[in-house]
Amino acid sequence: VASGERDRAGLSYSSRLNPSAKTGTQATDGGEEETERMREATRRLYGKLQEAERRHECGRKALEDQATHHQEQLAEARASLQRSEERVADRNERVEELQRLMAGMEKEHQTLAAKMRDGESQLEDLRAQNQAGLADHHRSLQLEKEVGTLREKICHLNDMLKSQQRKVRHMIEQ
Repeated sequence: VASGERDRAGLSYSSRLNPSAKTGTQATDGGEEETERMREATRRLYGKLQEAERRHECGRKALEDQATHHQEQLAEARASLQRSEERVADRNERVEELQRLMAGMEKEHQTLAAKMRDGESQLEDLRAQNQAGLADHHRSLQLEKEVGTLREKICHLNDMLKSQQRKVRHMIEQ
């Protein structure tokens, strides 16, 4: 009885699915048709499922490839950024070194300029002294000439005096 009820329940279920299903022998033939249609629908659905899985797998693979590509690009961008940061740091170090050198050169320039001003001042003093010294030198030369002339005159006078003294002695002796 339970088996018959199941058959009827199955038949009524399949009748609901396929209203054109017949009873009895027709039901058996209709059941085979129904089974065949179900198998065909299952095959179609399974084919669609496989196609969807293939598309899904291709999409997943494409996304993985794209993610890998983006990760590679990100790694390259990070490496490029790091290199750029290193170049900027090196450039900043060079700029700081050049600024230190320029500050040192500026300080040296100021020191040399002060020394130059001192030297120019001393040179002006020496020139003034030389002018005075040159005048003194000329005066000294002139005085030396005068002294030389006076010596000659004195010698000449001494000679004349001696000559006169001899003449006087000679006159006295006579």
